[in-house]
Amino acid sequence: MINADTIIIGAGLAGWSAYQEMRSDKKVLVFDKAKSPGGRMATRRIFDGQADHGAQFFTARSSWMKAWVEEQVKSGRVEEWCRGFWQAAHAERFEEDMTLNADGYPRYRAVDGMAPLLKYLWQDCDMLYTGFELVNVQEESGCWHLSFETQNGELETVSAANVLFTMPLPQAKRLFEASGLQGLSQAASGRAFSPCLALIAAADEPALKAPAGLQFHEGPLQFIADNKLKGVSATHVVTVHGSESFSKAWFDVDDDEVKVKMHELASPWLDTVLRESVVKRWRYAKPINPAGEGSVLHTTKTGATAAFAGDAFFNGKVEGALLSGKEAAERLHTI
Repeated sequence: MINADTIIIGAGLAGWSAYQEMRSDKKVLVFDKAKSPGGRMATRRIFDGQADHGAQFFTARSSWMKAWVEEQVKSGRVEEWCRGFWQAAHAERFEEDMTLNADGYPRYRAVDGMAPLLKYLWQDCDMLYTGFELVNVQEESGCWHLSFETQNGELETVSAANVLFTMPLPQAKRLFEASGLQGLSQAASGRAFSPCLALIAAADEPALKAPAGLQFHEGPLQFIADNKLKGVSATHVVTVHGSESFSKAWFDVDDDEVKVKMHELASPWLDTVLRESVVKRWRYAKPINPAGEGSVLHTTKTGATAAFAGDAFFNGKVEGALLSGKEAAERLHTI
C-alpha cells in the first residue's frame, strides 16, 4: 500500500494548480484514468493536422490569472488569439450576416494546442500516475483508502489523510454511492453538467475569415473554429461545437447521423466544404449554474478530509478551474 499526505484525483487544470500549491511541503500523489493529462484541454492529431476539440480559448480576469498567462506567454507556450470573435444570432438563420465583436479583450490560445500545454505544465511532476482509474473509496480511522485499476487490470491501493477530487462531480457522486459513502455523495450533489457534441472535420480551404472563430447566441450550434487559422494546425481542421440543447438531443445518436446533421448545420456558415470528419462526445462539458465558491470541503467524524474542485466552481471556465484547484489546495494546507 502506498501512503501520501494528499491524493489528487484528476490531472486537469484544477489538479495541476492544486499540485503546485501543495508540492513543496507535502507528499502529494496525482492520479488520472487517462493515458495522459488533459481533461477538456483536449487536442487531437488528425487529418495531417490537429484540432482543439474541448476548451477553445481562455481569458484572464483575475490578477492571478493575468500573471499566469503572462508567464506562459513568456515561455512561448501561449499567444493571444484575438480580441473578439465573429457572432451570429442563430445557427439556423443562415440569411443573417455575421458581425465581428471586436471588444478589445484578449482571448488566448495554446501555441501547440491545449493538450500539449497541459502536458508541458505537468512535465516536472514525478508523482503523476496516468492510466489509474479510481474504482473504490473507503474511509477508516481518519484515513482515506483509494483503490485504482491500472490499464493492466491490476488493483493498487493508496492511502492519505486528505483527498482532492477534481473529476466531474456527477462521476464522483456515483463512485461514492457505489462505495457506500453517503456523506461524500451528499457533498458532491447539486452540480449538474450539460453535454457537448464536437465535430472535427477536414477542409481544403480556410473555413472562416480571421480570427477564424464564430460564436452563436442561439440554435443548435455553439462555436466553430478553423484550427489552422487559429494557429495550432498545419492543415485546415475545423472544430464545430453543438449547443447544449442540440447535444442533449443528439448525444446518443449514431456517429454517422450526427456527422451528417452537423455538416448540414455548419456548412452554410463556412467558406469551404467539410470533408471527412469524426465525432467527439463530451458528457460533462459545461457546468450548469456553476457554484460561486471555489471549492467544497467535507470532513468525516474521524478527521479525514475530502475537497472538491474544478470547473463546476467559480465561472466554469479555464480560469475558474485553475483558481478552484488553487483555492482547494490552500484550504487543505491549513488543516
